[in-house]
Amino acid sequence: MRLNALINPLHHPSTHVPGAGEQALAEETSLVPTRAEVDHCVWTLKGIAILGVVFLHLSSTHLAEDVRETLLGAGFFWQWATPTFMSVAGFLYGVSSSVRTEHWFGFVRRRANRLLIPFFVVSFAYAVAFGLLVEFGVLDARQEQFVWWERWLNTLSSSSGRLGEQLYFLPYLLMVSAVGVLVVKLKIPLAGAAATGLMLLVASRAMPEAFNQLPLHPPYRTWDMFASSLGLFLLGYVLQRRPLVSSFFCVAGSVGVAIAFIFENPWILRYFGALALSSLILGARLSQPALAWVGKRSGTIFLYHTPFLLQPPLQGIGTAFPASFQLPLALVTGVLVIMLLGVVHDWLIRSPFKRLTFA
Repeated sequence: MRLNALINPLHHPSTHVPGAGEQALAEETSLVPTRAEVDHCVWTLKGIAILGVVFLHLSSTHLAEDVRETLLGAGFFWQWATPTFMSVAGFLYGVSSSVRTEHWFGFVRRRANRLLIPFFVVSFAYAVAFGLLVEFGVLDARQEQFVWWERWLNTLSSSSGRLGEQLYFLPYLLMVSAVGVLVVKLKIPLAGAAATGLMLLVASRAMPEAFNQLPLHPPYRTWDMFASSLGLFLLGYVLQRRPLVSSFFCVAGSVGVAIAFIFENPWILRYFGALALSSLILGARLSQPALAWVGKRSGTIFLYHTPFLLQPPLQGIGTAFPASFQLPLALVTGVLVIMLLGVVHDWLIRSPFKRLTFA
């Protein structure tokens, strides 16, 4: 090496000046995030979203009226929480080349196995647990009474007497992902996928009644919500494949958020807020360790935080404490439930029951 440096010092590593092509290649390589960076950004985004989901469910009817109104008012801001998971699903589909090359039927079968097992098992456990908690007076039974198996069937069919609204996210996510992947499998250009996603998002929010005039309706949701969720899935996929569009998506989402606040429309905020937040966090590669810890466990938190862990303490707070203490106690309860379920998640992943979460 020393002899080579003496003969031609221009080729010595310490004195070599990279050319324009080498500099461009280095800059392009630096723009490609590592899988660890992607994971931490995704977990951070999911952590923010799951906080919103939990805080949305703090407005118990047992709390004082002014406290509940405060929580409901704050809940307007958190409307984007659940739809954010749709854009994350599209983004994650684009991360793995092996998943993208997988046959569509194989993808649907694998996702169904991952999402529907928790849906059936957890809804069954909820039906049994609800009957026991009502029997022992821990929960108020304000709905029509059903035996446990009737309540379970009602939950599966989303009819009167159902339990755990968050459980419907599982089959709904399966449907959106299946259709979204089918669209991607058509090999349309990324520009076409982005245009389709934005068109679905704008049209379904601008004229939802036109979508809901379609025959039948998708299980558990309406056609306009399905179209919005499908749009977010496609935009999340494009965001992963072409990170440079994140600024445009963030501006488009922010415009939608501004319109939502001007017209006080929570449905616009749900989906355009999700687009703006996803584009900001994933496009700028933002991550935060505490939020990433929560986001990595968001599947378990989403499934189990309500009604049995969150509602009984809120009922006790509403009956045992004056109104001035109820708001901070409700917020602390939400944080404690998140931390508890984070620990439960770690146990489930290491146990034979790891299929009962979908992180």
